[in-house]
Amino acid sequence: MGNALPLIKSVENKLFDFHRNTPGAFWASLTLNLVCQGMAVLEVYLVLWLLGAKVGPLGAFVLEALTKMVSVVGTFNPGNIGTYEGGNMLIAKIFGLSGGIGLAVAVTRRLRAIFWAAVGGLCLVLLSKSRVHSDSDNSTPGDSVRSPGSGESRQASQSFTAVIFADRFQEVGGAGSPRLRVGTLPILLRDILAVQRAGARRIIVCADSVTGFGLQRELLDTGRLPRCVEWIETYSKTELPHLLRQIASEWGVARLMLTAGNSTYHPALFRRASEWNGRGALALTSGDQLAGIYVLSADVVLSLAERRPCRLRSLEQLHVWLLLNDSVHCEPVPEEMWQRVLTQEDRISAERKLDQWLVKPTDGIFARMNRRISVPISRQIIKLPITPNVVSLFTLGVGFAAGLLFACGGYWNMLIGAVLSVSASILDGCDGEVARLKLMESDFGCWLETVCDYLYYLFIFAGITIGLWRNSETKTYLVWGGLLLLGAITSFLVAGFGRHRLANGRPEQYLRIWQAKAESRRSNPILYIGRHTEFLIRRCFLPYALLFFAVLNITRVAFVLSAVGANLVWLISLYSYRTFVGSRRSPV
Repeated sequence: MGNALPLIKSVENKLFDFHRNTPGAFWASLTLNLVCQGMAVLEVYLVLWLLGAKVGPLGAFVLEALTKMVSVVGTFNPGNIGTYEGGNMLIAKIFGLSGGIGLAVAVTRRLRAIFWAAVGGLCLVLLSKSRVHSDSDNSTPGDSVRSPGSGESRQASQSFTAVIFADRFQEVGGAGSPRLRVGTLPILLRDILAVQRAGARRIIVCADSVTGFGLQRELLDTGRLPRCVEWIETYSKTELPHLLRQIASEWGVARLMLTAGNSTYHPALFRRASEWNGRGALALTSGDQLAGIYVLSADVVLSLAERRPCRLRSLEQLHVWLLLNDSVHCEPVPEEMWQRVLTQEDRISAERKLDQWLVKPTDGIFARMNRRISVPISRQIIKLPITPNVVSLFTLGVGFAAGLLFACGGYWNMLIGAVLSVSASILDGCDGEVARLKLMESDFGCWLETVCDYLYYLFIFAGITIGLWRNSETKTYLVWGGLLLLGAITSFLVAGFGRHRLANGRPEQYLRIWQAKAESRRSNPILYIGRHTEFLIRRCFLPYALLFFAVLNITRVAFVLSAVGANLVWLISLYSYRTFVGSRRSPV
C-alpha cells in the first residue's frame, strides 16, 4: 500500500492540474465520459427490449453497473474472453432472465466492439498509407506547408512561393478591404488558406506599414492563420521590382505566385496556377481584366531583380511591362470563378458565387435538390464554432435515430424513420459545404464522411431487417437481411480499396475519377450499366426511394430490392476496380 500512495498522489495532482489549467477541457471530457456511460446503458436497454425482455431503464442501469464489475474482475483474463460472457449470464439470472438472454447481450456487445475496432483499424491503415505516400512524394528540405491534394499537383508545386498583396500592388481600380468577410472569413485569410491548400512552400503577405499590424492581429484572432505565414511591411513609394528583389535576396529565387488579397477565387484557379511551370509568366484574365493571380517563373523574377524597372506599383503595370519585355501566357478564366471585392455589392456577389462553387460536378438531380436546403443550413452553421467533422457525426446520429425507428416496425414508425432518413440525406451535404465554406477540407474529414455514410447504410438496413422481422416474425426477413448486410459490407470494402488505389491523396475525387474511367469505356456493357445506375445507391437518392415505399406501406419490396442491389454493387465495383487498376499496369 505504501508503494501505491505516490502513484495515487501523482494521479490526483494531475487531475487537479487538469481542472485548474484547462477547466473547459476538463468539464468537456467529464461530460463526454458521462454521455458515453449513458449510451452504454441505452445499448443494454435496447438489446434487451429487442430480445423481448421486460427490463426498464433503471434495470438496464443496474445491469450495466454489474457488468462493469465483471469487467474489472476479468481484467487478468486476456480479452476478458469467457469471463465477460459468463458474468452476463449470471447477471441475467439475477434479474430473473434466462442465461441465453444474458449470453445474447454479451455476444451482441462484443460484436459491436469488434466492429468498431475493425472500422478504426481500417481507417488507421488507409490514412497511414495515404500519409506515407504523400510524405514520400513531397519531402523537401524546409517544406513547412502541407496540404491535401494530388501527388502530381503537389510535386509540380514544390518550388513555388505565394506572395499575397494585402493592400498594395493590386490592380488599378481600387484596393478594396482585405478585412471584408466572405463566408465568415476575411478575404485575405481565404486567399492565404487557399494558396496553402494549393501547395505553396512559403507564404508571404505584403501589408502596409501602418495598417499591417492591426490586420495581422485580426487574422490571428480567428485562430486560422497558419504559423508559416511571413509578413513584409511596404510603404507608399515601394515598387514591385524592389519588393521582388527583397524576396529573392531573403528567400532565394523561386517561382512566385502573386495574388491580389482583395479578391475571392475558386480553388481550381489556384490549382491551375500552382501546376503551371512554363517559361515567362502566367496571367489569369477575364476579357481584358486581370483576375489577380499572376505566376512568375524563376527566370522572370531574376530578370526583374536585375533590371529594376521603375514605376511598377501594381500587377496591371507589371503585366504591361512584361508584355513588352518578356513572354506572358494569358489564360482566360470565367468571371464566375473569381470576384474582386471593393464594395458591399461586390461582397454580396462573392457570397453568391461561393454558394455556386459548393455544387459538385458529380451532383445529380437529387443532390442539387438537397443543396437548395443544405446550403442555407450550412450558411448558418459556419457562424458557429462547429467543425465539419462534428456535422458528420451529428448527421450519423440522425441516421442512427432513423434506424431505431425502422427497427420498431409498424407503418408510422417506418414512415417517420424514412423522413429522418431523408433529413440525414440533406444534412449529409452540410459537412462538405461547411468544410469548403470555411476552407477546412482534409483527408481525414473525407474518410470520416465516408465511414459515416457506410454506417448510415448499416443502421438503416439493420433497422429495416429488425422491423420487418418483428412485424411478421418470419425468419425469411432475417435471411434477406443477412444477405443485404453481407452485400453492403462487401461493397464498402471493395469501394474503400478502390478509392484508396484510384484516388490516393485525393479521396474526395474518387467518384469523379470513377465516372470518367467508366465513361471512357462505353463499349463495356457492365461499366456502362454501372455508370448509368450508380445514382441509385447514392445517399442523396436512396432515402427518397425508401420514403416512397414507406408511404405506400411496401417497405418490404424496397428491402428485397436493396438486398439484391447491394450484392450487384460489390460485383460491379470489384469488376471496375480490376479493370481500372489492370489498365493502369498494362504497358502503353
